[in-house]
Amino acid sequence: MFKFLLNPEYCIFHTQFQYQMVNKVKKQILVLILSLITLLFNACTMHEGNIYSKGKNWKYKCEFYGVDGKINDSFDVNMRVKSNIIAWITQQIPIVYEYPYNSENLIESTGVIENNEGISIHQPRLGKFNFTSILPMPSVAYPLEHKSESQIETTVTKSSFPGLNGKIVKQIRRNTGTGAIFYKEDSLKCFVYESENINLINEFGKYHVVYWFNKEYGFVKYLYTKPNGEVISLTLVDFEKN
Repeated sequence: MFKFLLNPEYCIFHTQFQYQMVNKVKKQILVLILSLITLLFNACTMHEGNIYSKGKNWKYKCEFYGVDGKINDSFDVNMRVKSNIIAWITQQIPIVYEYPYNSENLIESTGVIENNEGISIHQPRLGKFNFTSILPMPSVAYPLEHKSESQIETTVTKSSFPGLNGKIVKQIRRNTGTGAIFYKEDSLKCFVYESENINLINEFGKYHVVYWFNKEYGFVKYLYTKPNGEVISLTLVDFEKN
């Protein structure tokens, strides 16, 4: 019944078929590898020239003020831009925050959206920053000189802020003009914005943030006010470009 398997012609044909299939699979794997390399290269270079691009590092000084105006806590928050294929897929620029919390060093991976229309950045949202989930992403729209006001609705899907998951937060964001902050020995011209939640006030209270944006360094300062009057400042103190 299976004598044909012993036929030399069949064996030669079968061997050739296997060889062709192996070569075809090898070519497909090679094409896939080359495609992935190309995508990874594009992901690493697509943001060159942006404010938020690979090799840049920001260092912020964070200070927590009590209602009496005294500093209760302070620490550094480091932010850096990293590049990987996820940037190409999601059209976000991956950033990493590092800051302490309860004797640990938190490493938080999130992203920035930067394009011809403007820039939006995810704030730190873990540890003592969990309240920022109730506020909209700090954003600027081009042209920066144009004053604007907008209302946003955000459905919170993942937050460590107690009771906030699944809630729809209504927020308002406005451009309030220009200002300046001191960075080392320089005075940086900035565009100033503010935002706050306009619903869920009976449940969570009103949270407010003012932030300063500079054309060279991006978001250089945040000033948060909690419903109980506590204030948190996050101010740029160092910047490096590798």
